[in-house]
Amino acid sequence: MNEINRSPDLEMVVLKEISSAIVNERNGTALLRHILDVLYRRMKMLRGTFTIRRGNDLMIEASHGLDEQEMKRGHYHVGEGITGHVAETGRPHVIEDISRDSRFLNRTRTRKSGEKVAFICVPIIHLQQVIGTLSIDRAVDRDTDLERDQKLLEIVGNIVGDALAASLQAHEERAALVAENEKLRELLTTNPGELIGNCSTMLQVYEQIRQVAPSDATVLIRGSSGTGKELVARAVVNLSGRKDKPLVTLNCAAMPENLLESELFGHEKGSFTGATSRRIGRAEAADGGTLFLDEIGDLSLQMQVKLLRFLQEKTFSRVGSNRELHADVRFIAATSRNLEELMAASKFREDLYYRLNIFPIVMPDLSKRKGDVMLLAEHFLSKFNLKYGKDIKRLSTPAINMLMAYHWPGNVRELENCMERAVITAQDDCIYGYNLPASLQMPSHDVPYSRDGEAPADFPTMVDSFERELIVAALKRSPGNMSAAARELGISPREYMGKLLNYCKNYAARFSANSPNLLFMGHSGLGKTHLALAIADAVLEGGHDVLYTSAAALAAQLGKEHFDYTNNEEWLAACQEADLLILDDLGTEYITPLTISVLYELINTRMLTHRPTIYTTNIIDQNIFVARYTEKVASRMLGGCKMFKFFGEDQRLK
Repeated sequence: MNEINRSPDLEMVVLKEISSAIVNERNGTALLRHILDVLYRRMKMLRGTFTIRRGNDLMIEASHGLDEQEMKRGHYHVGEGITGHVAETGRPHVIEDISRDSRFLNRTRTRKSGEKVAFICVPIIHLQQVIGTLSIDRAVDRDTDLERDQKLLEIVGNIVGDALAASLQAHEERAALVAENEKLRELLTTNPGELIGNCSTMLQVYEQIRQVAPSDATVLIRGSSGTGKELVARAVVNLSGRKDKPLVTLNCAAMPENLLESELFGHEKGSFTGATSRRIGRAEAADGGTLFLDEIGDLSLQMQVKLLRFLQEKTFSRVGSNRELHADVRFIAATSRNLEELMAASKFREDLYYRLNIFPIVMPDLSKRKGDVMLLAEHFLSKFNLKYGKDIKRLSTPAINMLMAYHWPGNVRELENCMERAVITAQDDCIYGYNLPASLQMPSHDVPYSRDGEAPADFPTMVDSFERELIVAALKRSPGNMSAAARELGISPREYMGKLLNYCKNYAARFSANSPNLLFMGHSGLGKTHLALAIADAVLEGGHDVLYTSAAALAAQLGKEHFDYTNNEEWLAACQEADLLILDDLGTEYITPLTISVLYELINTRMLTHRPTIYTTNIIDQNIFVARYTEKVASRMLGGCKMFKFFGEDQRLK
């Protein structure tokens, strides 16, 4: 039974309970259900729904008194029925008896024939736009005051607008994330062969492979050493009609010139010293399949002539024989050399070049595929975990920074070798910076190089860097609990705090665009802001631009009526462009969809332009942090930060 409040204070009771729910419930859909439950208990509500507008459609987001199937049936177009009319006009509507009003559609099929029930529907407006509706079915008796109920629901609709907008945004983000994941999954599952990468250049390579593979056209694969040219060749074969036929490879640079002809075309017994028997060559072995010649730019001019004849006629002769043989082969070549320069120097025949260059595929250097570095690193981590029987789960932040900062002259092959070494030397479930080769120890805040970056740092600096990484790793395993991290490292909390302060001191002294973001979490009065401002002072002395703002100030700025997010106001631009931004007291501000949107844009812009940020927050539970700022924003903050939690008593009380 409904706990009906018949007193004149009904509105105050309802609004008090709903306000309390808004403060305490961060999940949008759960909040809407809570509000409907309040209306059920305090009013004669039989059923109730919140709808969300998506384009020209209205869908039920939350309900009371409806099952899942009934909710699915509650689908309206804007302007259709009472609910659609309210959404279209932005004006509330009351029906005293739904059984006598033909406009009432009963899409959910929950109303019984002849049942005398009143229906009240009010718009939910956010930023002057109707984003949904709130409607209830209400029993009617002598005490019913529909006008009073309508006004109460209008107030509820007004105060719940932000929550419904947040729920709508969350739905859109989920849909976008699902679509993005599906697109990524499609890309990953359709990558030909063993090729890995999702950058635009690699996607173009995949498309070229799919285009040329079904044909028998000659393919010329170009690219620096270690870019994966042989993998491209294998991918072409795997998607061709010859995939079940032989794939024969020959590296022209690895074979002495006097043996190359014999290796390619074969030889007869006695044709030269050491030819004790007849031997078929690679061309003959590839008959019906594919012949892949790697580093074709290293062929001598004499061999180029013989190869050209084979390409044109598909005929050849073994060394020591005049008998012409035929081989039906698909030809794929690869080179890391500049063939145009070789032609200009008369070291490569133009006719052979044009015969090879029918369908060129260019493999990009890894330095131009920075977005694929971590994807490849994770792939090789899994590969070598399996090979060496290890269970390494992640890479430390400094290790990631080293991988991303390195220029990779050896391309993917060099990255593979680095990851194999790292897996072999790793002692626990994480790869640290010191597990990577010395060639990757690039000058940055997180690696043991001298400040000028010209030579490796001295031994104390390297020890300091090693110690710093161990501390950060211990914090992540704790997670973030300084006392637990101190115990794990075998030091006292006081000593640990000293090392943490030393880390922040070094951070300020070595501040650059490569410095990581920092996140200080903990209750009020533990010195988070104090420490952040101390870092800011030191960074300022180093000649860098620093901007401080609190989260509350950010929200207040966004709350100004004249704020134009789309035109990127001067204030927002200053936040985006500061060398170091201090964003203080996250969690104290009033959150709106606009706040979330601008905050995401701010964080994302600073990440892309390599401008570090220091965040402080009184929220110590990461789950609450994610719920407040949405997964999209929280992942940007938490994923790119070194996180430190502060524990203890409020120092301001002492």
